[in-house]
Amino acid sequence: MMRIVIGEDVNLRRDGVDVDLPKSRKTRALLAYLALEGKPVHRSRLRH
Repeated sequence: MMRIVIGEDVNLRRDGVDVDLPKSRKTRALLAYLALEGKPVHRSRLRH
């Protein structure tokens, strides 16, 4: 099972183990956005 916790930071746990994420705030923000969207997002939409 995968669990994403979004607060001041984004944390990802898989099978009860924390997954190391890149330190980039933009990358973490993108992960949070995609997780909250809940459906595939076309690449052209991410470029705005």
